[in-house]
Order: sequence, then C-alpha cells, then structure tokens
Amino acid sequence: MYYILWAVGLIVVATALKIFSPREKTIRLKLLSIFGILLLATAPVLIQIGTQQIFQERSTRAFLQISVNKEKILSIKNTGLVTAEDIKVFLTIYKLQVKYDASNHRSIKGLDSFSEVSGSIKNYNYLRSGENVTFDLKNLLLPFYDWSSRSSDRVFDDVYTLRIV
Repeated sequence: MYYILWAVGLIVVATALKIFSPREKTIRLKLLSIFGILLLATAPVLIQIGTQQIFQERSTRAFLQISVNKEKILSIKNTGLVTAEDIKVFLTIYKLQVKYDASNHRSIKGLDSFSEVSGSIKNYNYLRSGENVTFDLKNLLLPFYDWSSRSSDRVFDDVYTLRIV
C-alpha cells in the first residue's frame, strides 16, 4: 500500500513540473530531490512494517494442503503455524447430460442432477500444525472409473466434488 502512495506522490510531482516555468522548475526539482531523499530514508522502515504484517498474518492462519492420490485417499495437511479447528469434508455428486454428435463424439450438454447437500462425510475437530490426516474415499462406496479406459460411458457422466471447510 505504501508503494502505491509513493507512486502517486511521484506522479503528482512530475505532473506539477511540466506546468511551471524554468525558474519554478528548479525550485520544484529541489523539492522533488528532498522528497526522494525522504522516500529513500523511510523505505527500509516501511518495508520492515510490511514484512512484519506479512509474517504476523502468516502466523495467525492455518493453511491446509489438500490432495487425493491415485488410490483415492484424501489427504489434508496443516502447513500453517496454528491449529485448524472444525474441519468438515462435504461431497457433491454431479450427473452431467451428454450429447452425441453425428460422429458419436460426446459433449457436455448441461447438468442432469446433483446430490443434495446434507451432512459432512468426515469431521476433524482439530488439526495441529504439521499434522496430516487421511481418509479413504473408497469407503464411501462410490464407483470410481478408470479414465484411461473408454469402455464405460459413465466415465464422463459422474463428477465428484469435495468441499472442505
């Protein structure tokens, strides 16, 4: 934010220099050089303040790293410096409408249906800094299709979406 104020100040001074006569310009140039010296003198302090704000923000938030591997295991890792609380995992299943063209190519036409949002499928009360939890999605009895195999048209019809809050 401080950089924006500095840039605006420099633009205002540069614009003001274009308006005035040569004698007034020398006075304005002196003022501009004083402004530049003050800017250089305060830059380290303002950078320090900005850095402290970034580190303070980083140390007061939980950052979650979320992934699903090939074995369909959901992994949630807290990479932040504080404990995350009340983590919930929700699942929504979307069934897509597909359309075939003359060459029998599939394209998505729209959304056929989706599962109603009910309760969460998994809850974690606490996740401490550096802690990792896993959840096997195959336990939900969802059919997972092999994307490399085109044997089933259902591969493209069902979309599973995990929402983690």
